[in-house]
Amino acid sequence: MYRVRAVLKSDNPLFDENEMVFGRIAPGGSKTYDLTVVAPKSSLTRTDVIRADMSGQGTLKANSPEMTLHIEGKAHRSLRTATRPSTTWPGIAMPGAKGERVRTLVKVKNIGQGAALRTEAILRNGAGQEGILISAGRFDTKDLAPGPAARLPSSTRSDRTSRGRVPA
Repeated sequence: MYRVRAVLKSDNPLFDENEMVFGRIAPGGSKTYDLTVVAPKSSLTRTDVIRADMSGQGTLKANSPEMTLHIEGKAHRSLRTATRPSTTWPGIAMPGAKGERVRTLVKVKNIGQGAALRTEAILRNGAGQEGILISAGRFDTKDLAPGPAARLPSSTRSDRTSRGRVPA
């Protein structure tokens, strides 16, 4: 047999369409092929069936190899967020009054079993909140281990008095 090869078929894209080239195999002989696949850190726990479609030049007498592979994924994170006004700027009697600034505390807690890698929080205006100016709305917390919470201070200002335009 010449040009013997196997193409893997699987539901998992890590294994699907991987090609193993064996080359020439003498009658009655056999060859092995080691395939190294690196699973990403974010892989979920799953079990996959992997099949190989064998082909070659000449008469090929091969069984249809099939194997079941179980990948044990890392524990995943689960994030819980909470927001509240923390303090107002000095000299402001009522938090959130038109044209006034309010400091907001955003708390992010990892309640999952695994670490949250490269965690990023983004604050933005929702629908109908065009008059609220967020001066600091993007935060990087690096890695967040299970259990502790990250505190992200933010500053917002209501701009309803100027009909949506930022005052000079």
